[in-house]
Amino acid sequence: QRMPWATSSTGVDRKGRPARYRLPIEVVKIPTARPLAETFERERDRMYREKLPEQMMKAMAYQLRLVMKRKL
Repeated sequence: QRMPWATSSTGVDRKGRPARYRLPIEVVKIPTARPLAETFERERDRMYREKLPEQMMKAMAYQLRLVMKRKL
């Protein structure tokens, strides 16, 4: 059933032309901010635990190599 406030409820548009029958769109808000933030924080913490130590070791080894080259 068409709603009375649909844009073409009279059958003609603003210029008097036959209008296409349209139903109004009802907008539904889906809250995504909280789930996205929680997922981001969970993944960030996981990456800190799993990948950061390995990357820090590589970076420290590289810095140590640079320092050792300078002293030789």
